[in-house]
Amino acid sequence: MIFVRVEKLGFSNLLKSFNSTRLLLGSAILNLSKIMARIIKFEKNDCAPCAQVSAYLDQKGIKYESINPFDQPDLAAKFKVRTVPTVIVLENDEIQHRIIGFKPEELGAIAL
Repeated sequence: MIFVRVEKLGFSNLLKSFNSTRLLLGSAILNLSKIMARIIKFEKNDCAPCAQVSAYLDQKGIKYESINPFDQPDLAAKFKVRTVPTVIVLENDEIQHRIIGFKPEELGAIAL
C-alpha cells in the first residue's frame, strides 16, 4: 500500500504526510502523558529503604521511573529532593503527592 501512495503522491508528498502524522501522534502522546499520573522514584543503589520501596511498587504492579539524584542533580533540585527514597506523583506536571522513606500505607494510596 505504501508503494501505491509513493506512485500517486510522489516521494516528497509522502514524506510530508509521514512527518505530519508523526508530529500529530507525538503531540497526542505528549498530551496524554501530561494528563496521566507519572511516578518518579529517587533512589540510590546501596540504599535498603530504596530497595524496599522498589519491591513494594513492583509487587503492586505500579509503573515508575527510577532516578539517582546524584547522577541527575538538576532533576533532584527541580523536585526539591533532599533524601532518598523519595517518591513523587506528578499529574499535569504538578506534584500531587510526595512520599519520603518507606511508608507502605502511603505507597498503597498511589496504587489506587
